[in-house]
Amino acid sequence: MKIHFAQHRKGASLVAWPFVGLGLGILAAGAYLVSLVPFRWIPPCGFHTLTGHPCPSCGATRMTQALLHGHLLEAFRLNPLFAGLLAGFVLWFLVGAGARLAGRDLTIEVGAREEKWLWLALLAAFLVNWAYLWQVGV
Repeated sequence: MKIHFAQHRKGASLVAWPFVGLGLGILAAGAYLVSLVPFRWIPPCGFHTLTGHPCPSCGATRMTQALLHGHLLEAFRLNPLFAGLLAGFVLWFLVGAGARLAGRDLTIEVGAREEKWLWLALLAAFLVNWAYLWQVGV
């Protein structure tokens, strides 16, 4: 994996960080709108209702609510993988925006072999997170 901060050039390839920021903005707006809905109107997790066990994303709604109220540690406790991914995306956006303000572009190059390992690491993190959610009973 190679991370570059290259001098910005007009007509250069499109960078991803603005789209990451747009996605984060849409997620934040949606989370804020959901926070306005009384909690009793939010449907329960279907997987949890059927099996009695948490689904891989259980706790994400409560994690979002905790983040909106500034409770970062509680959000991480409720769903560590989603909170960590969200923090990573926020960091990606901030570094990309900072680089652009400095007249540079942030580019991340991932080779085919590295991409395979990144997907395997993400799958492993997903399974470990799910096991954690089962263990703590989120």
